[in-house]
Amino acid sequence: MKCSCLQLLTAVWAGLLTVAYPASAQTWTLTSAPHLSWTSMASSSDGSRLAAVAGTNIYTSGDAGLTWQSNNAPAFSWSSIASSADGTKLAAAASRGPLGSGGAICISTDSGFTWTLTSAPRTNWSAIAMSADGRMLVAGGKLVAGLPPQPAAPMCISTNSGLTWTAIPNAPQGTLVSIASAANGARWVAALGSVYTSTNGGVSWIMNNLPISSCTSVASSADGTRMVAAGTGICTTTNSGATWEMNNLTPSSAGPLVASSADGAKLMLTTCGHVYEGGLIYVSTNRGATWADAGAGSCNWSAAASSADGCRLVAGVEMPGAGGGDVKIYQVAPAPALNLAAASGKLRLCWIVPSTNCWLQQCTDLIAGNWSDLADTSTFNFTNLQYQVIISATNGRAFYRLH
Repeated sequence: MKCSCLQLLTAVWAGLLTVAYPASAQTWTLTSAPHLSWTSMASSSDGSRLAAVAGTNIYTSGDAGLTWQSNNAPAFSWSSIASSADGTKLAAAASRGPLGSGGAICISTDSGFTWTLTSAPRTNWSAIAMSADGRMLVAGGKLVAGLPPQPAAPMCISTNSGLTWTAIPNAPQGTLVSIASAANGARWVAALGSVYTSTNGGVSWIMNNLPISSCTSVASSADGTRMVAAGTGICTTTNSGATWEMNNLTPSSAGPLVASSADGAKLMLTTCGHVYEGGLIYVSTNRGATWADAGAGSCNWSAAASSADGCRLVAGVEMPGAGGGDVKIYQVAPAPALNLAAASGKLRLCWIVPSTNCWLQQCTDLIAGNWSDLADTSTFNFTNLQYQVIISATNGRAFYRLH
C-alpha cells in the first residue's frame, strides 16, 4: 500500500529560535497618546488595534499605538475595557455616569468609531472581559464607600455580544478587580481579592486555593489552561486553576497587573508604585519561571495589554492630579513557530497570529532553497488565536516556513 507523506520544516524568522527580553535590548516608544490617568487597556490579537480608558475618555489606536484617536463615547467614568481578537468589537464598563448617575456598559462593533449603551444595569461596574469573537462577556462591579456603602454590582454575563445581560446566580461576591477569558469563552478566571475560576462559560465559579492573597490581576492563555494571578506574589496554573504554583518574583510595590500571550509562555507584569515612587515592568518567556526587568523605567504603571504572541506590549501610567501619564509601546521581532496536526485526512499548519506581518513559504529541497510564497489561504481560528492552512498530503516532499 502506498502512503502519502508530507515533510514539514518548522522554520522561524531569520533563523531566530527564541524570543528573549534582555533588559539591555529593551526599547520602549513613547506614543502620542494624551497625558491622562490611564486605568485599563485592551489589544487585538496581533496588537495592531488598541483601546484604552482614562477618566471619562476612551481612546483607540489602529496602528499599534503610534497614533491615538478620541472616541465619541458617552462621558461616563470608565473603569475597564475589553477587545475581541480582531479589535472590531469593544466593550467598556463604567463605575459612574454623568452627574453622579450609575455606571453603564457600552459596546462598539466598529473599533470604537460608534458606541451603543447596553441594557446592563446602571451600577458601579469595575471590570469586564470578552471572548475572542466578542460574543461572550462577563462584567462585575465594586463596593462603593459611603454611608451606607453601596454593595458591589453582581457579576453579569452576556452571550450575545452585550445586547442583553443576565445576573450570574451564586456568582462570587465582592469587588471584581480583574477578569480574563479563554479565547472561546469556556474558561474564565476572576480576581475579587481571592481568585475564582469557571470551566463552564461563567455559569458557575469555584474559589481557588492560592499561596498568595489580595489578588489584583489575572490573565489567561487562549485555551484557558494556563493562567496567572498577581497579588502579594505571582502564581501560575497549567490546569485551569485546579492547582497553582508560586513564582519566584515578589512585586516591589502593591497592585501588580499581568498580561499573557496566547500560549501562556510570555507574561508581562507591571507593578504599581506611587506618584513619586514608580513601579517597574517585568517580563517572562518561560511561563513565569524566571523574570527580567523590561527596561521600561520606573513609573506608576496602571494599565497594560499584550498581543497574542507576547511580542507587542503596551502600558499606561496613572498620574492623578499631576498632569496625566504617558502610554508606551514595545515591539520585539516575533519568531512564530509552525505547528502540524492531522485534519480529516489532510494536514493543518497553524501558528499563533504574529504581531508583525509574515507569510507562508514552501520549497521541495532544503539545500537548493528556492523558497516561494504560497497563496494566502489561511483562516483565523477564534478559539485558539491561530492562523491555519489546510494542505493535502502527497507522495512528494515539501518544506514550509514562515518568513
